[in-house]
Amino acid sequence: MSIVEISVRKEYDKNRIPEKTLHKLKTYKSPDFVPEKVANVSKVAKSLCMWARAIDMYARVYKIVEPKRKRLEVAEKELNQTMGLLREKQRQLAEVEAMIARLEAQFTGAVNEKKALQDNMELTAARLNRAGRQHSSRR
Repeated sequence: MSIVEISVRKEYDKNRIPEKTLHKLKTYKSPDFVPEKVANVSKVAKSLCMWARAIDMYARVYKIVEPKRKRLEVAEKELNQTMGLLREKQRQLAEVEAMIARLEAQFTGAVNEKKALQDNMELTAARLNRAGRQHSSRR
């Protein structure tokens, strides 16, 4: 392989092959343009033949895959945005759940205190009642 050939193969932008060039490559799709037959002429020609056929195949596959890759990219961006929104909503939900837990604990404490006060009130009322009866029986 010559330096020029290696340079062309390395620097060639296979993702941006013009349609005109691809159409020209199709004219080389003959039974004689296969690496085995071209090798009879020269090894460099065989290498170029293999490269041209590979580029043609790559371009055909790229035409099919590239739109799907772009749709995937868009879908991944949307997914990332949605996941970010989901994480924010989950954080907000956790805050609300924590506040509910605090309020429930506060409510339970208030109910327990109310019960204790009612019990104390009933006990005090019973004591007053007994004290009043004892006081009236002493008179």
